[in-house]
Amino acid sequence: MIRAIEQRGKEVAAAAFASFGPNDARAIGEAFLAVSPDGGLMYPTDVERSDDRIAFKVKRCPLKDAWVEAGLGDEKLATLCRIAGAFDRGLFEATGIRFDNVTWTPGHGSGCCHIALTNLDAGQAQPPPGCARQSPARMSPARSLRHHRFG
Repeated sequence: MIRAIEQRGKEVAAAAFASFGPNDARAIGEAFLAVSPDGGLMYPTDVERSDDRIAFKVKRCPLKDAWVEAGLGDEKLATLCRIAGAFDRGLFEATGIRFDNVTWTPGHGSGCCHIALTNLDAGQAQPPPGCARQSPARMSPARSLRHHRFG
């Protein structure tokens, strides 16, 4: 299942980000944010920008909200966020930029994922401030509804 979700992210990247290269992290991030449903209201974010990097903290995700409303426990919620995050991993890693993020886990707070996109030539990507680096197996909760805007 995770591979299929990640593959969908790669397919969307091929269509949505074909004109970008591995040193266009900020432009890719801006393009991603520009198509956020409901003018960004569905996935509100705090954004930090620099010349070779863009990082955003997603403050709310409708997938996570639905899972919380359904009464899922923290462990299952964290697992579902990690699985859903395969879309973002496929989407951004397919562009060749450096992709780093932190998924929601118990103790993470009320928000969702924290994503950092950095130009390939800029060196090692750093997670957003206050976030520890996670292994690829523990990456972002995807906003899988977003792919409908790309695809």
